[in-house]
Amino acid sequence: MSTQINGNAYPELVLKKALDREAQAEHVLKINGIDGGNPVRSGTASIHIRVLDANDNVPVFSQRVYKASVPENSAIGTVIAKLNATDSDEGVYGEITYSFSHLSDKMGGVIEINSLSGEVRLAGVIDYEEASTHELDVQAKDGGGQASHCKLVIDVIDVNDNKPMIEIKSASANVVENSKPGTMIALINIYDLDTGSSGRVTCTIPDDVPFKFVSEVKNYYMLVTDGILDRELQPEYNITVTATDAGSPSLSSVKVLTIVVTDINDNLPTFTQSEYNANILENQPVGTFVMKVKAEDIDDGSNAKVLYQLSKDTKSEVSSFITINSDTGRTLHITPL
Repeated sequence: MSTQINGNAYPELVLKKALDREAQAEHVLKINGIDGGNPVRSGTASIHIRVLDANDNVPVFSQRVYKASVPENSAIGTVIAKLNATDSDEGVYGEITYSFSHLSDKMGGVIEINSLSGEVRLAGVIDYEEASTHELDVQAKDGGGQASHCKLVIDVIDVNDNKPMIEIKSASANVVENSKPGTMIALINIYDLDTGSSGRVTCTIPDDVPFKFVSEVKNYYMLVTDGILDRELQPEYNITVTATDAGSPSLSSVKVLTIVVTDINDNLPTFTQSEYNANILENQPVGTFVMKVKAEDIDDGSNAKVLYQLSKDTKSEVSSFITINSDTGRTLHITPL
């Protein structure tokens, strides 16, 4: 196109279509000027066109979804992932800053992102038992306000950082000494917050006690009698229950269960002597002390209380002048000899 002014032609350069700086940043045009004389004369000139940038491109992540993993309890500052976004624009329009979108306050204290490099690091303690997976939305924004998003999925790897737990669901503190083998004493629940081998738990008690574990439901153990109990031989058991997981290294917990063996009347009173001899002078007043007998019973409580009486087999002439205190075993004569 050209414009005529005072007989002179002024060419105008106009765009036929939009320019794209990212496709071609500079254009060089050559213009020819031809006169109308004879012979024809001409001149040439070059036009250098530099296309200025506009913020017409959004940042683009190299991946729509990034996946990463990190062991729980990793040190603060551990690098989890490095995100990368590019922008075809230049200058401030091509400068990208990274940030999390919709990050909770709790996660904000655990994970952080470098706004310039896109590097994601641990800023606090990350715990598998609280959440095994985190899905985060990451934003890349250029200097002109154009933004795009990607998803970062972080899998937390479980480590053996929890000891097994021992819970006594029900227990009898006392067991009668004549209880039959298989009598249930306690129901114990064993569990571990870890997973995999770290969450597999075994439960044991010492071999030298007359008790054993029976498990019919996963993670539940019944403590039952496994032998004859004799209170007179052992009136109480302090049973150490040990729960151990299969992690590496393994962790264990211990709980002591106290069981008292209660008494039954299974023992006869026994005199300290099989025969007692006494001499008493004649004509002693009524109530004169003759002797004291003693019997012992190894049972407990009321079962061990001994009462004394003269046997029905005692000759009548003897029982007529001798009496015995039922509580103390003291014998007295009651009629003159």
